[in-house]
Amino acid sequence: MSPEFDNQTEKVEAEVAGSWKEIAAFFGVSVRTVQLWEEERGLPVRRHPGGRGRVFAYISELQAWREGGSDSQSGSAAAPAPAPAPGPQTFARNRWVSLAAVALLLIAVALLGALKIGPRIPSSLRLAGQSLIVSDQEGRTLWAHRFDSEVMASWETNVTYSRPIFSDIDGDGEIELLFPFSPNAPWGARNGALYCFSSSGSIRWIFNPDRTVYTKKGRFAPPYDVRLLALVPGTPGSAVRIFVASTHFNDCPSQAALLDVNGGLLREYWHSGHFTSVLVTDLVPGGGPEIYLGAISNAARRASIIALDPRDFQGSAREENSDYRILGFPPTREIVRVLLPRLKASESAMFDAVNGLARSGPYLVVSAGQFTKEAAVYQALFDSRLNLADVTISSTTYLTYRNLYDRGLLPFDNPDRELPELRKIRYLTRFTQETARNQQ
Repeated sequence: MSPEFDNQTEKVEAEVAGSWKEIAAFFGVSVRTVQLWEEERGLPVRRHPGGRGRVFAYISELQAWREGGSDSQSGSAAAPAPAPAPGPQTFARNRWVSLAAVALLLIAVALLGALKIGPRIPSSLRLAGQSLIVSDQEGRTLWAHRFDSEVMASWETNVTYSRPIFSDIDGDGEIELLFPFSPNAPWGARNGALYCFSSSGSIRWIFNPDRTVYTKKGRFAPPYDVRLLALVPGTPGSAVRIFVASTHFNDCPSQAALLDVNGGLLREYWHSGHFTSVLVTDLVPGGGPEIYLGAISNAARRASIIALDPRDFQGSAREENSDYRILGFPPTREIVRVLLPRLKASESAMFDAVNGLARSGPYLVVSAGQFTKEAAVYQALFDSRLNLADVTISSTTYLTYRNLYDRGLLPFDNPDRELPELRKIRYLTRFTQETARNQQ
């Protein structure tokens, strides 16, 4: 070795080369080359206890291996002739080679990112004027669709609207988008619709709620607003179904529709009043899931709960006041229909509403009342037969009662006085043993 090389190695390690990099520097070659020499030609490399990656070599053994030649443990030929002693220029050249390799690696990574290699799954969306823009899980735009009118994101400002759904609804391995189109137009000027987009942005189908219905009070034609959306799991061997609820823009009729994965109408149920919330869950023992709807009953001016069996619901809701019954449908099939009492603090409002449905263990939790600046709200707990199990007052309601009492608008300041009345729910359709058998 030249004196120049001796000086360099002495500065690094007088006795031991403590890594693959230092072993490679000793020979003036790449790390991969000395690793191959160890495997194929018996380069004397030692390993620290605790893992294959931690290596070292004695300089004296490396010198002897290079100068004398050593057979590999596998019987291969002797070691190669000694490499030329690298001087300062050799080290500089190796440094630039390493930097160039790193630069090439960074360029390759950038190119891979630019090519967006890998699955790109529709995961999120945003609205911009008339455009629906869909992005993947990393926020990269996948596709955009332009409607012929401006679109509203109603679900962002109103809890009684469902969010769009990304799901593989037909089991083909691709993610579809179910998008409830709500035009940003004067009230009642445009019909809403449910769009199903493929993963690449093409329209697979459109469901338009466009039926004209009648009551004794009059005729109700489109437009309708698509309000609620949910997936209904199929029983073993059957496909997912799509639930969509639409409300007439100017008056009472609302349609609950069940669609197949191609947008075909399987069955429908009509109600006199708005639907405000939906929950699909298997609460009733046996059988598949049920569809629970929170609603406003126009006839009774109360919040209402409706439970439907996805396998056979049909008809229109029974009404004590026949003026509100939607006509021309087959006999009604519903599991349960309940009218909920009103709090005194909400009686000045036109209607009460169900503004939340949730499952808590074996119970259905219903939040009802008025969700205004001065909220008057309570929660009703129902068991699997839709029997009332408990009623609790929302914490915000206590403050509302105190404020209204102080202003002389209520005769008492504690809503707990109303608990006995709140337990007096009314059943328009009650869960029966026949219903239980049908659910098995």
